[in-house]
Amino acid sequence: MPLFTSFPIATAFQALSIPRLVRMCWALLIGTLGLVSCRQAEEGDLVPLPTSVCLQTMHHDVPVPEVNVFFKFNCDTFPGYHHPADWFDTLVVSDAQGRTCLSPVAPGKHWAVAFGASEHGLILPIYGRFPFEINLDTRIKVDTFLYMYE
Repeated sequence: MPLFTSFPIATAFQALSIPRLVRMCWALLIGTLGLVSCRQAEEGDLVPLPTSVCLQTMHHDVPVPEVNVFFKFNCDTFPGYHHPADWFDTLVVSDAQGRTCLSPVAPGKHWAVAFGASEHGLILPIYGRFPFEINLDTRIKVDTFLYMYE
């Protein structure tokens, strides 16, 4: 019984009356190409996640600029306001319009914790928090307000 007779390509080669050695060379070439085309992903091959979180820091319905927004990733419960800055995973400072964005963000439950200063007459410390979840199936972008209080 000939080698590889159950494969359609082998049947096609046999129908063309191609010698067995040529059929074996073609099978070896196709197999080699298949193996060479499959390779491990390298660091430069990784595709960045299309995820992001954008927050507009607000106090009394007015945008607050230069707010320190700390992000704690993979945290189910509120992390609190008492941790030092290096305990959080990332710090982003809001721009002149009070907007801050971070991208990419890994899937999971996360918290944004903000610290700033009120610009309404007396300069008072203000703070706020916002829990959010990134899910690659349902929610890949978050764009909302982070309300801050005295």
